[in-house]
Amino acid sequence: MHQDAYPTKRENLISNWRLRKGDLDVSRDAAGYINQANVTDRTILAYLIEIRALDYGHLSAAATYALWQHAFRKPFFAEPRKIYLIELLGQSENGSFDESAYRMLLRRLDRYHQDAIERAISDDVTPSNRDGVYAARFKYLSAFDFLLRLIPQIEDELHAIHDAANKAKENACHAS
Repeated sequence: MHQDAYPTKRENLISNWRLRKGDLDVSRDAAGYINQANVTDRTILAYLIEIRALDYGHLSAAATYALWQHAFRKPFFAEPRKIYLIELLGQSENGSFDESAYRMLLRRLDRYHQDAIERAISDDVTPSNRDGVYAARFKYLSAFDFLLRLIPQIEDELHAIHDAANKAKENACHAS
């Protein structure tokens, strides 16, 4: 290991670039050094929950959406913010079930609702867009309410398909 791997004098371990990113709440000691830093979720979704336009049921639906989308897109790329949302609610990936669920969801989710959900999960609230997000809160509510209705329907349909496939396998085994 390189001898300079650990700081030998007191200094901030968080770079100025990281601080300028704006998603950390930091507290400093009397000498001006950072003694605590917490990541703050500044997404539109978090803001809408904060102002009570959305609730934790909507947050759970957003995490399910992100999980299904991640399973579908996994071979291509991963989006750290969506992975964080998935892990925040302790969900885990279920491979082909999640991929199939996302494909079914895409067939039923219109572009208007999908765009609102994507923006809420991926975009940050800034001073320049806060008023616009607030004005559009009912658009986001409509999209997440629609998502909340779709998720159980899709899960039920996929479980029915899975059960029917298992029964067909059992019948084929017993017939031979």
